[in-house]
Amino acid sequence: MHVGDHDIQQTLDRIEGWYETSKKNPLYAWEAIAHCLNGPEPAPLPDWCLDYLRDAARGIYRLYCGRDFENPEIRITSDDAVRLTLHALGIQRERRKNAFARSKEDGVDMKLGLDAIDGRSRSDMLKKFGEKTKMRRASRGKRLLGVKPKTA
Repeated sequence: MHVGDHDIQQTLDRIEGWYETSKKNPLYAWEAIAHCLNGPEPAPLPDWCLDYLRDAARGIYRLYCGRDFENPEIRITSDDAVRLTLHALGIQRERRKNAFARSKEDGVDMKLGLDAIDGRSRSDMLKKFGEKTKMRRASRGKRLLGVKPKTA
């Protein structure tokens, strides 16, 4: 085991938790990939990143072949392919916020989770939420932070 392997594994485990809790926001996969490739000796990519890359590569390849990434029976134009690229990468989903906006919400939820844990307020923007919303989002924030719920 190399020096720092434990640190990278802890980081990857934390990011994988974010990925799963966020319903597979692809930005977390890209963050993990960047961590793996950033050192002098690249670390192997985790299986969950490889699964994401496999799906994204399949989608991009279908677009390249002039086919819809979800339904290869449907022919598309090159302009359609450009428009669908963010969808094939999971960055944009129909009728949902894009991955960047969702990631920003995750950060707010984590701040709310930390507030719930230690009773501090980390941001003035958090004051805009009602108490029920704060509690719901704080609970989600704690899940993102890997805090286990207390059992009775």
